[in-house]
Amino acid sequence: MKKRKRIASKWIFLLIIIGMFSGCRKREPIKQTDVYLPPEQSSYEYSQAVASLSEDELLSITQAAANHQMEKHVYLDMDGDGANELLGLYADDRGIYYTWYCSSDGSVCKLVQQNDEGMDACEIELLNLDKEVHVAVNAYRIAGTGKNYSILALQNKDIICLVSNEYGYVCMRDTGDITLNVEAYDGMYDASLDMMILHTWKDTFLYFDGTSYNEYGAAEISESAYLQYENAIEIRKTMDAVLTTSDTERIEYLYFVRENGIMHIQCNVYYSSGSIDYGYYTLRYSGSTIDQELGERNSGQMSASFSNLNVTYGGM
Repeated sequence: MKKRKRIASKWIFLLIIIGMFSGCRKREPIKQTDVYLPPEQSSYEYSQAVASLSEDELLSITQAAANHQMEKHVYLDMDGDGANELLGLYADDRGIYYTWYCSSDGSVCKLVQQNDEGMDACEIELLNLDKEVHVAVNAYRIAGTGKNYSILALQNKDIICLVSNEYGYVCMRDTGDITLNVEAYDGMYDASLDMMILHTWKDTFLYFDGTSYNEYGAAEISESAYLQYENAIEIRKTMDAVLTTSDTERIEYLYFVRENGIMHIQCNVYYSSGSIDYGYYTLRYSGSTIDQELGERNSGQMSASFSNLNVTYGGM
């Protein structure tokens, strides 16, 4: 009797164990090629995270491909995908600068731009747009007015040159404005020498429309149109007081406006000696109101355009 009870107990125990595991699904073994993705992280985000090599790794790959040490480089996420690319540059014995690109995973490494004339130095400037970062490569001469710039972008995983070897120096200001700086000798007419003598640096303003770079043109407006702006008269009085000296014969005023809220007031001072001092103030306006903060007067002569880019004009 006791033997039968022991046998029954064993069968009951086995049935309980089988019941406990009968509801479990069969799990496939994890393959070595499977990758675990944390919750809320897509496979795309993960692939981008592991694809980006370090700065030192990309620099090493770039220098090996170019067979040259980079003088300067930047390591940055150009297209906002979470992975950093590398752009580096160097100059040859003639002063020709070469710019190389290396993709985030190091699989694409190539020459993307080179200068068309020798320069003394080169600087890299970052143009931080809403969803991408463009890179301006600025080569220039230490003496004289020689300089040129190119702008590079990464679009659809392809590195492209949006602007190549155009005159000037491009950068982004703390205000968010993208400026193109050009040089000239147009700041002072010396009557005794009968020539222009003053070296000047002047800014114009650029913008990216999603496809290409354009210039905000400086449209000249009449004095009557200028006087329609609020604070116009007060600003003119301030300029008269600052610029008038004992040998000033007269001051000539010209007015320019750009679509991005920038106004230039050209004020040329004519002296009794016959010499002329050329300069302008840059102000900001919104609607029909000019900001009264005058700032410093910039030497030189304003023009409608300082670039070979497409130019757009606006005004009051």
